[in-house]
Amino acid sequence: MTDIAGKCVLVTGAASGIGRASALAFAAERPAAIALCDIDEAGLTQTLDDANRLGCRAAAIFMDVSDQVSVRSGISEAIDRFGRLDLVMNAAGIGMFGAFEMLTDEDWRRMVDINLWGTINVVRAVYPHMLARGSGHVVTVASANGIYAPIPYLAPYVTTKFGVVGLSEALLVEGRPRGIRVTCACPGNVKTPIYDRAVFRGFTEKARVMTRINMLVAEKPEKTAAQIVRGIKRNQFMVVTTPAARLSAYTRTHFSSLWFAYTHAFTRASEKLMRRYREG
Repeated sequence: MTDIAGKCVLVTGAASGIGRASALAFAAERPAAIALCDIDEAGLTQTLDDANRLGCRAAAIFMDVSDQVSVRSGISEAIDRFGRLDLVMNAAGIGMFGAFEMLTDEDWRRMVDINLWGTINVVRAVYPHMLARGSGHVVTVASANGIYAPIPYLAPYVTTKFGVVGLSEALLVEGRPRGIRVTCACPGNVKTPIYDRAVFRGFTEKARVMTRINMLVAEKPEKTAAQIVRGIKRNQFMVVTTPAARLSAYTRTHFSSLWFAYTHAFTRASEKLMRRYREG
């Protein structure tokens, strides 16, 4: 079991969504301190205020996870302030919806830089510190889309999230004998700003109606955060949230022929629906 009480915690993406909800869930667990990191200063200030209201010692640190210098500076600042970091959660991420042939080099680079390299940068910055102490817990937030690809037009997002899952398992195998624990969260649909902020390529803005459909079956980030915290306490490697995501992951793993027949049929239906929103 991992007890969060008395631990020094750092959370990226803490200004909104799963990062914010998880940061406040950690704050309620009586940690020694928590470092809240993001590029959204207004959102970060709100999370800081809420953490302080919970009686938690907290600090807001500006951090651009895609920038190695910013990450190393933020990690160093947190360690200088609190003396150590026991648990680090990587929750910063963005979304993108686009036809593969319409995606630009910049689209791919931005997704990889934030979603995958962002996690790599944070882990690389904190890993030597945890090794030196002989203990630590790394939490990565991938996605259920890091286990399976359920719908079309998510290639960059799915690619980066599969990468985060792979990175997490590699870190688990190598870090566990040296005292480093790893938990990889793979949430299903969650009501977060990622839907509203997602970039669309090859489709008009009216296609954003698809994100609203997803919101109908999405869970609140606080529920997702509670499941992640429970998984951390149990030293669970993979935490898949929502019944639909767990069923999809099980089907993809154990009944792959059925899964791919389903995705084929779903893709055909999606393409017919999305045709009206195609640009050009």
